[in-house]
Amino acid sequence: MLGSYANASDAQLPRKRKRPTISCSECHRRKQKCDRQQPCFHCTRRGKTEICLYEHTAEEYMSYESITTELGTVENASISQIPSDTRPGSEAVIDQLMSRQLGYSSSCSTGTFKIVSQLGEPDRNPATFANSRRNNDAAAQYLGLIREIPHRKYVNILVHSFFTNVAWHYDVIEEAIFRDELSDWDQVSYTALKQGPEYLPVNTRYFPALLLQVLALALLYQPVQYDDILDDLKYAPDIDFSDLASDYSTAGHRIMCMLGSRDMPLSKIQAGLMKACFEKSIGSVIESWHTLGSTIRDAQELGLHQLSPYDANKIASDASKPREVKLRRKLWLVLHLWDAHMAAVLGRPMATRLDPRVVRSTSPPTASPPQDQQEVILSPFDIILCGYHAAFKYLQDIHDLEVTSKIAQETVQKIHNAVVSNISRLPAWASSPSPTLDCKYPWLPAARETLITEVYFVLLALHRPFMSSISTSRVEALKAALQMLESQNRLFSQAGSHMHMSFTLVFATFDAMVLVAATYLGFPNDNLELLPASMKCMQWGLARLDAMRSRNTMAGLAYDVVQALYQKVLSCISLPDPPALYMDGSRNLNRLAQASSGDYPGQEILHITGAMANNKQDLDNPLRQEQLFDLVYQDLLGKSQALKQTDTTVLRQEQCGEPAHDSFWQLMDDLT
Repeated sequence: MLGSYANASDAQLPRKRKRPTISCSECHRRKQKCDRQQPCFHCTRRGKTEICLYEHTAEEYMSYESITTELGTVENASISQIPSDTRPGSEAVIDQLMSRQLGYSSSCSTGTFKIVSQLGEPDRNPATFANSRRNNDAAAQYLGLIREIPHRKYVNILVHSFFTNVAWHYDVIEEAIFRDELSDWDQVSYTALKQGPEYLPVNTRYFPALLLQVLALALLYQPVQYDDILDDLKYAPDIDFSDLASDYSTAGHRIMCMLGSRDMPLSKIQAGLMKACFEKSIGSVIESWHTLGSTIRDAQELGLHQLSPYDANKIASDASKPREVKLRRKLWLVLHLWDAHMAAVLGRPMATRLDPRVVRSTSPPTASPPQDQQEVILSPFDIILCGYHAAFKYLQDIHDLEVTSKIAQETVQKIHNAVVSNISRLPAWASSPSPTLDCKYPWLPAARETLITEVYFVLLALHRPFMSSISTSRVEALKAALQMLESQNRLFSQAGSHMHMSFTLVFATFDAMVLVAATYLGFPNDNLELLPASMKCMQWGLARLDAMRSRNTMAGLAYDVVQALYQKVLSCISLPDPPALYMDGSRNLNRLAQASSGDYPGQEILHITGAMANNKQDLDNPLRQEQLFDLVYQDLLGKSQALKQTDTTVLRQEQCGEPAHDSFWQLMDDLT
């Protein structure tokens, strides 16, 4: 009986693991797939590089793998060759260091290797060997990534292009500071780089991540007539600048992941924001949203969200660096605006909240231009501040709005009246062209149209949930959409071909056109006085998307979808027989230029034929719906101009039904 009990006890003992653990100790403990790097990806991302240790070395694992492959089964494999003592600093590890890294032969009986073996384990901190290996691996990985940075002559061209064509959109990277950091980076010696990134100053070690994102955006927004010397960067016959841009952006992101979030500078926040912008520009909207979320968490780690009410005197007299304090506020505001706009479109929760009191205002708003406009000093960020105080600050309230709430109508009316009032009080340079200032600041015309679209997008987002049940909301949403489309047309005529990659030229146009189509498909007998302008705006929008589709795949997708909706609108409403507008050739671009200089012609209604008739798309196609979902739910900041808002009493509940939720798929189901 005792024997049987003993056998039963033995049977309950856990079986000893017969194969070695190949993951690092942390990945093994957390049951994660380890990439066997030193440090591995997961430990790097979690900032735990110092505890990324392995039970067996890579060489032992490779030897073990070859044995198991030869014998066919793990059970038959002999692991007697694997040293039992593989602790850092043990004799086995010392032997490996000497034979495999220093090159000493283990078979020589009288050489240095034999002497060290006979002396036994040196009196040395055991962690030193592991730390040395980790440093060497990190240095090699870092060197491999920064080799993606091109020669300085190409960098100079691309940096200039970035600050000319791209930087004004968000104005969170100051050119003077960036060039100083670039100069400092050029002074870093190869010897210093070989020691590893941890031996570099914090700002310096993160700078390549920001530089690579800047180069990526500069390449993405290259005009058709670019500097031919940039062709030298192409390493394959069929490669284009967007491919190179993806390479640079990926390398920059890998540097950020490698360095982790410990002791990070503001340049990592800048790099993360530029990465999100790049991903959104190429249509990777979900990836952009996730990148934004990670960047927001990094910013919170640095305390960017802990802002006190704005006090210019306090900031100017701050004992720390005043420029850094201002940059922190700018970064957090832009991150909040990205978060608010993407939440409004994607229907996802917001990760940030912002008290308007912490955001500085621009100069006192006035409807009349200053006496001497030459005295006006502007920066692109002034445009963002104008938009924030006029409309953007209400986005978080709109996102929190419960459509079925009884007080929702009152809230919408208050926000609508406030936005319309703020639009009327915008500074003259922000609301109408100024030859003097437009010449002084080449970025101002495009920034002004961007502001207008963004402001009217707020009104569109405010009224869109109530379109199906409240007639006044339907009218106001339609007017806001038309304002966005007219402003987009002016912006398109001002922007060069390099801006065809811009997501704002696609998503703002697409969002507004879908709303216009939904209005007339759902309520064909309403708003007939706006029908001619609506048809013209849709036709010009289709022309713009068609012109951009050769460089922007998202524009092509948007064109196909809106063209199908436009055909449905034509089939359900009565129109006089209009002249034709063909979608190809220079004709349509000339008409676009004419339309950008003023209002659209009288009551003329242009009917798009030809290419449109040959391009009908099936909206019931699941793949098309998935692509459409990715496209629609990525509207950030749009662009538009002022249409007179005649009725500031917005809401009147009708008896035809409950307010509808702001769901794109519900809308598309209704339309199709």
